[in-house]
Amino acid sequence: SPGSRIMGVVALWIGDIIEGQLWAAGFDLVPRTEGWTSVPGYGYTYGTWNYTGKHKADIISNSWGVSEWAPLLLGLPCYDILSMLEDALMIPGYLDPDYPGTVIVHAGGNGAAGYGTFTPPGCASLPIGVGASTSMNWTSLTLGFAGGYYDEVIPWSARGPTPLGYAKPDVVNIGARGFTATTVWIGLGDGTQAMDLFGGTSMSTPLTAGVSSLIVQAYNQTYGDKPTPELTKIILKSTARDLGYDAFVQGAGRVDAFLAVELALGKSGVTIASPATWTNVRSRMESAWSISSAYLYQALPPSPPPGLINDTGWFADLVKPGGTATAEFTVMNPTANDMMATITPSVHKPIGPVLEYEGYTGPMPADWTGWDWYWGNLTILDKAIIPNDADLMLVSLTIPYQYFDVNGDYVWDHRLGVCIQDWDDMDADGMINVTEVYQINYGYNTGTSNEARVGFPNSKLKFTPVVFIYQRDAAWMTPISVPFIVRVQFYKRVTWDWITVPNSISIAADSSQMFDATLSVPPNATQGVYEGQIILNIIAPYTRTIAIPVSVNVPAVIPANALTYDITSPSTTELFDP
Repeated sequence: SPGSRIMGVVALWIGDIIEGQLWAAGFDLVPRTEGWTSVPGYGYTYGTWNYTGKHKADIISNSWGVSEWAPLLLGLPCYDILSMLEDALMIPGYLDPDYPGTVIVHAGGNGAAGYGTFTPPGCASLPIGVGASTSMNWTSLTLGFAGGYYDEVIPWSARGPTPLGYAKPDVVNIGARGFTATTVWIGLGDGTQAMDLFGGTSMSTPLTAGVSSLIVQAYNQTYGDKPTPELTKIILKSTARDLGYDAFVQGAGRVDAFLAVELALGKSGVTIASPATWTNVRSRMESAWSISSAYLYQALPPSPPPGLINDTGWFADLVKPGGTATAEFTVMNPTANDMMATITPSVHKPIGPVLEYEGYTGPMPADWTGWDWYWGNLTILDKAIIPNDADLMLVSLTIPYQYFDVNGDYVWDHRLGVCIQDWDDMDADGMINVTEVYQINYGYNTGTSNEARVGFPNSKLKFTPVVFIYQRDAAWMTPISVPFIVRVQFYKRVTWDWITVPNSISIAADSSQMFDATLSVPPNATQGVYEGQIILNIIAPYTRTIAIPVSVNVPAVIPANALTYDITSPSTTELFDP
């Protein structure tokens, strides 16, 4: 954002993360308190720190290169001492009466495609946890394709739920991938190609921090004061672009800088938020917070921040079969126009046919090998198999372990990746040329399974869908034909009958309106964590969709006189298996 300044804090590998974050948030070491204090599960902290307001950052962006930082965690698995500190730094007046709070943005990590891979401290409740979405135009220069599309969630982007059960990421942003400047001598010695390809949630997180800076600047310009970290997060999530994915994968959606600034300026959009998530999370981590406070002393008070803290989402906590939970949402319209919106609780359910096919990899055509695609398989899909109302397309790939690890030494020998592509047969020869395909999404984890997804597939696929399976062989292995199974499934958002909300809402200009959402768990629901969304569709004076993440923990209720209990599996197939 114009006029913003950036400061770097060396606070990672040398073991002073806590001190670095405190310093960036405007805290200073109190003279004559020097000395090391041991903190279990973290290391050591140095001295006592008080807020001075000097060198105060508005936003702290965290991307640490590895996902897991706390080998010995305190209290709940996701709430290590760094998670609690980042929660505390988000709250004005909590660490010091004069402390205004700091926007904390944290990378989720690149450990998916599995669910439950969003790790601490990125999975702390209050900071903005960020996943990675796609922008695939770079594939024409580096992979030989005709080009690429955008606005998918890359499969390796870390996913929720957190160990407590609430949704992360909060948002996604472009992390797959983009070109970045690098040292001059890399660019053929003269700087003409001094660039490199960069990606990961380490890319999407600073981009989100940058948009947060735009929000702070625009809001300050409009209202004469900076927004709280809480409001900055709500603006980001209330203006995120829905990608059609489930809540544990996309959060509220892909960050939209333009819409976020428009809302901060009061020109368009609404904020929507509820205090229910923090109220439920707070009660679950009080013990862990108290333990951490004993080691951090003045840096962390003995109990979590009191009062209501709003978020664009709803974690309904623990609701027994047959039980209910209620959340109150406030929709704020800061613009000069009245607004109308519909409200629909939704959940992804499988629809249409499931296509499953088997195949083998083999040598690729010459034009593909020129781009290092030596072995693989190209399969054309009939676009007619995609249901007209599909919101999500899921392509999964599996291979036998004995081909992945031929000699059983737990080191991979052959691995496969899966690409979903759009084929435009430009020369009408019926042959899939490498320069005729547009990359949509791809999964390339090292393992026996991979997946890739496409949100709103009917609008994304302009030509003919193709599944490209590509093979990578270890340097010591000769390429061989590897058998695989591909499964193509489709999902649609349907009304989630667990949740009751009003059908619509009207918000007058420069005013707010509340509505209640009630979640009722069926008496026969099996144990697990369930996810869904509340979709707010603005229908006047313009159209816009806000996807609010929702999750709930459903426990197994064991009768008091039972000596044994059979844990049953859910009767339906969900994107996230509860």
